[in-house]
Amino acid sequence: MYGEPSLYELVLIAAIILGATARTYLERDEEDPADEAKRLYAEGQIDEPELERRIDEAVDDEFERIRLIVEDVNGVGPQTSKAIAREYATLEDLRGTDWDRLEAVYGVGEETAEAVLERVRE
Repeated sequence: MYGEPSLYELVLIAAIILGATARTYLERDEEDPADEAKRLYAEGQIDEPELERRIDEAVDDEFERIRLIVEDVNGVGPQTSKAIAREYATLEDLRGTDWDRLEAVYGVGEETAEAVLERVRE
């Protein structure tokens, strides 16, 4: 009834499949952090305490405020800013910190600590 698919048809099918797959991954990158945590929990990839921690971070304005401010510092990326925001409950807490406590945070070295403190104490 149907003949062999042409090369054009095979390439077209492959393009459609790749496009759909790429769209799925791109949409996941834009996923809300709270929704992502719920999805990962439902898939069994994270446990309940991790779910709660991620949701708390997603809805905590002070956490996001700290992250936005410290990510302005050269050399501070998303992972380091999250680590700093986890360590300090408020921006005031970060402003009043000592060097040793800040340098003990994952991803923060001496130069980064100096730059972060300079930025938050402006």
